[in-house]
Amino acid sequence: MHSDDKVKLSRCFPQHKKCEYEYDFGDGWTHTVELEKIMADYDDIFPVCSGEGGYDEFLEAIRNPRHPEHQEMIDRGEGQQYL
Repeated sequence: MHSDDKVKLSRCFPQHKKCEYEYDFGDGWTHTVELEKIMADYDDIFPVCSGEGGYDEFLEAIRNPRHPEHQEMIDRGEGQQYL
């Protein structure tokens, strides 16, 4: 197991077609990530995963301007380029 802030994916791929990734913000989920293709000319937009409950909370906050985390979630969504 490697810390995700110290190992680039290029060290794992393409040696292995699959890697395990532990997503843990208190949830302890393990995912299998499978390499499908390498894109040399991507535009720096990449997927961001969120747990179902966290996504529901995000949607609730951005839809309600009176929600205490409304602006924080708007800023986060814009920073990740999905708003």
